[in-house]
Amino acid sequence: VALFLLLFPLHLPTTFASDRRWLNAKIDPSGEFEIFMGEERRPWFSSNGVMVRNNGVLYRTASNRREGEDSQVLELKSLEQTGPGWDALGAIEKEVSISYAAGSMPFVTKIRQYQEGFIVFEQVFPEGASNTSAQDHD
Repeated sequence: VALFLLLFPLHLPTTFASDRRWLNAKIDPSGEFEIFMGEERRPWFSSNGVMVRNNGVLYRTASNRREGEDSQVLELKSLEQTGPGWDALGAIEKEVSISYAAGSMPFVTKIRQYQEGFIVFEQVFPEGASNTSAQDHD
């Protein structure tokens, strides 16, 4: 199981409102997201498509595929929102879990919002992944 965490102080605007947070996240039904700053909602960064490599094959979300590229579609399986809850980092307000299939390999990304004013981005490979090296192909 591989795990990647990033911490950012932000909130999901459709479900959270707080004066102490100045970053906002927008998550669309395809699982892609954008992060905005301040009341003016200036763009800060976006997911720019999701991609993963397994068994030597590159998988990309449909919106991120390149013409003529040898890649497969990363299939969106589900997008679920849960919360509130609690974990080792503190009180969770909401969690969005986005499940994909890269061929037969499940791949999950999670965006977890905490009451303390930060968010965690997490990627999980429940059954592991193999042959993930891009070598010099990308």
